[in-house]
Amino acid sequence: MPTPPDFTNGTALDASSLNKIGLWEVASVTVGSSVSSVTVSNCFSSAFDSYRVVLRGTTATNIDWLKLTLSGASGLSYAFNLPYYNYSTAGTFYYVNGGANHIGFVVTGTTMSGAMDIHNPFATATTGFYTTGASETYVNAGGGYNSNVTSSTGFTLTPNAGTITGGTITVYGYGKV
Repeated sequence: MPTPPDFTNGTALDASSLNKIGLWEVASVTVGSSVSSVTVSNCFSSAFDSYRVVLRGTTATNIDWLKLTLSGASGLSYAFNLPYYNYSTAGTFYYVNGGANHIGFVVTGTTMSGAMDIHNPFATATTGFYTTGASETYVNAGGGYNSNVTSSTGFTLTPNAGTITGGTITVYGYGKV
């Protein structure tokens, strides 16, 4: 395993140490109150091939799921499967799949968090997704793709039903090593 860089206050850092950093924050958006969607613009670029989208501390008015749609990627080009487990129905798994014009991000509860890895959103290539999430009601993990080869610079999160409030959406670029 490579040795992580050791940063010390007041010490000059060389490029080789900085280039070993794994995630770089590229955007952060605070979710408003009772919104029907949240757009994160200008977070994808040629600087990174893969990104991590982190959702924290968001509440939903309906227990349902959040949809993610890439900017510029129109048409019926998404496919995904989002299996989830309901804590109150022990041993029972459910799923949301399909998508057409979006990908499933996280199954919502009253308060939710989740992370999604997105690969090649800026490239004119198929975009791959892998997502995990949890709330006080559900836990989920799933994935999918968008076969539309249009370059995207951002995305929109939309609840399948109801509204969402509060929390943050932070986007990180995976360092190229």
